Amino acid sequence: APPGQLPAATGPLAQADIDGDGDLDLFVGGRVAPGAYPIAVDSRLLIHDGDALRVDAERSRPFARLGLVSAALFTDYDLDGDPDLALALEWGSVRLFRNDAGRFTDVSAALGLTRLTGRWNGLAAADFDEDGRPDLVATGWGANLDVPSAYSLIYGDMNRDGIVDLVEARTESGVWRPLRGRDALAVPGGLSALLRVTYERFARAPLTDLIGGLDPERRLDANELRHTVWLNRPSGFESAPLPAAAQRAPAFGVAAADLDGDGHEDLVLAQNFYAGRPGAPRYDAGRGLWLRGDGQGGFEPVPAPRSGIAVYGDARAVSLADPDRDGRVDVAFGVNGGETRLYRNVGAAPGLRVTLEGPAANPRAIGARLRLEYADGTFGPAREVRSGEGYLARHESTQTLGLAGDPPAGPATLHVVWPNGGETSVSIPPGTLEVRVPPAGTGGTSG
Repeated sequence: APPGQLPAATGPLAQADIDGDGDLDLFVGGRVAPGAYPIAVDSRLLIHDGDALRVDAERSRPFARLGLVSAALFTDYDLDGDPDLALALEWGSVRLFRNDAGRFTDVSAALGLTRLTGRWNGLAAADFDEDGRPDLVATGWGANLDVPSAYSLIYGDMNRDGIVDLVEARTESGVWRPLRGRDALAVPGGLSALLRVTYERFARAPLTDLIGGLDPERRLDANELRHTVWLNRPSGFESAPLPAAAQRAPAFGVAAADLDGDGHEDLVLAQNFYAGRPGAPRYDAGRGLWLRGDGQGGFEPVPAPRSGIAVYGDARAVSLADPDRDGRVDVAFGVNGGETRLYRNVGAAPGLRVTLEGPAANPRAIGARLRLEYADGTFGPAREVRSGEGYLARHESTQTLGLAGDPPAGPATLHVVWPNGGETSVSIPPGTLEVRVPPAGTGGTSG
């Protein structure tokens, strides 16, 4: 993009063919105005025009000053063939924008997503309850924190020094109270005038009396800090927190795949956060976590001695691939200030590796949807091919699909819906380990 057309501080990137012309366009999530946290900058849509990506100002209007975008992904939540856009906001809600012929409309409130506001970090989508519709899951800060489950961040230049000041606060009987003590707020370069306030007055007086320039109307709110899943129902999204074991630490990266090969989608979290405020303990109760899906939208934590995942560090991104091509999904963790950790999956039942061969403008078939139909007429979870999801991550485009049953039953048919709406069905003989599917109408190969 030409200089000056992208946000000052960018966050997540996600690709999809949003206008249906066959090539991939790009969403660039906006983060924060430099030196002015938590004031957000615009997010942008870049449309593929010939041999270049160009900012489309008109299509980008719904994303102007939307908030601090932490994660983004494209998913066809309403199954109408257009890639819709899901976003996770820090100090905001998970948002969903419906795509109608390349134009986006915010449908978050109508779908029930705005009821929960949080400090969301990562975002993934998968068919957790196996009804064919993509569900959502977002990571936050968990429940093992030194703040209440609901609080606000009041911001502004409260002492008129040209710097944005921040005060974490909550209301008690309609009166604003600070979450931190006097000395935590009265730091050099901060609200140092509070040093002239006695501890007794600080403990008793409303926050608006203590800080004259404070405007409680200029604030961001959070009422849910736990990692949360939203199941995509016909009437909207139904939310539930992830199990308590997942809430012991903050999480950033989140990825969905069938890690044990049982035919149900699982989750894996990248946990911890070391860079806390001065004097605060680091959040380090996590080791990375595998949550085993039950195919009905529920999850069971798998302890480290069983899962083999033990990331001792400040983990951020998590990415999925099968580099050894054994039909088992391997997991890589990006660690802040540390080495990347790769965990080879040796315990799963091998699944079916599916590679979709898209056209030249979209060779990995980003935006396609695939699903297994078994010989008895039942279906496995629907899976979408994406570029950009989780927390600043992407996954291998070859999909590894677990096979339901104990022992696993060979799938009868693989159904593919291509980004252009075309459909392909490929017969899968028992014992097939890998299949390559060319564009609709040209057959397929298996091995």
